Amino acid sequence: MGIGLDMELLFDYSTEGGLIPGLGLIKGRVTEIPSTPQLPVPMVGWNMNRLENPVSRFNQIDEEYTYFVHSYYVQTAPQNIVATAEYGVVIPTIVHRGNVVGMQFQAEKSGPMGLNLLNDFLEGVVAR
Repeated sequence: MGIGLDMELLFDYSTEGGLIPGLGLIKGRVTEIPSTPQLPVPMVGWNMNRLENPVSRFNQIDEEYTYFVHSYYVQTAPQNIVATAEYGVVIPTIVHRGNVVGMQFQAEKSGPMGLNLLNDFLEGVVAR
């Protein structure tokens, strides 16, 4: 299980399955979440998001829970990070650079919050 093809492609490269180049739309890399007895990988389940960039159209994510199933996470510059979650490491849950947006969690499985975020994304695309 990985971070998802869409997120991996956004960044410079991924270490899932070797060193795989991405599109480099956002500077950064995708690397494996460290596993511990208390926090097994893959990360599966609900986790709380913390807003890191309050000027984003995704502000409603702060302290809301979304559903995750993944083994890899993004390492990127703080200015690209909208929100994060903790799982032994700080995991960027929404990234944004220019008109490129990526969501780490399964928005379609994250109930009303996930659907609201997808709607906000679509409204941003249509408004352009």
